[in-house]
Amino acid sequence: MKRLMALLLMLCIALTGMALAEDELYEEVDDSEFNEDAVVPVVGAVYPDKVLSDFDSNSPALYTARMTAYTSGYVERDIESERVFRVGDASARGEVLYIDPTWVIMRYQGKLAYAKKQNPYIHWTDGELCEGDNIFEAEGVFHFEKYIQSMIKKENWSEKEAIDFASKLTKKCPDIVIVTQEIGYGLVPVDAFDRRYRELTGRICTVLAANSDQVDRVVCGIGVTIKGGDTK
Repeated sequence: MKRLMALLLMLCIALTGMALAEDELYEEVDDSEFNEDAVVPVVGAVYPDKVLSDFDSNSPALYTARMTAYTSGYVERDIESERVFRVGDASARGEVLYIDPTWVIMRYQGKLAYAKKQNPYIHWTDGELCEGDNIFEAEGVFHFEKYIQSMIKKENWSEKEAIDFASKLTKKCPDIVIVTQEIGYGLVPVDAFDRRYRELTGRICTVLAANSDQVDRVVCGIGVTIKGGDTK
């Protein structure tokens, strides 16, 4: 009991000492001459904040981020403004365009979340990780454009080989669901490989769309059927 009382006494003394030291520290601070309206000189370049209008669908992304479930996106830096999307699960990804300490500007089209809602019982394969003929075993593929990019690098596809691949995919996998990014907008890339990648992706997707029962375009998680479905 004496040992316990001694320990408590030491703790009390230690805490008291800390409190005194903190009081002394505050007493040494003199803010009487502080002026909130004073102009503070800034040395070096000053970069203005970016706003939504500074970006479009072709703006390069800093990186692709996986969003947490129930993440929401708004048209302004205010949760009272119009909400343009709400992520239902943690599988959604968005492209981060600009980072501020308290908010980000990002590009989110919600294609995968939309496709999963329309096709809830199929197994999904990430095209970025899919290799070679494994794609013919897939029920659903997202990041399909990344699969094409990988195959062009590995197999050096010609235009004919790319179109033959698309035809083979439609015949061997008539029920496959494909989610891909539209990469054909904007300026023509300077890099020769990027030009070829964009062109062959467009050729492949044109063949797939022509042979598909339904084609949907998705923006901000909202899908519009442009072929099949209830369209005339």
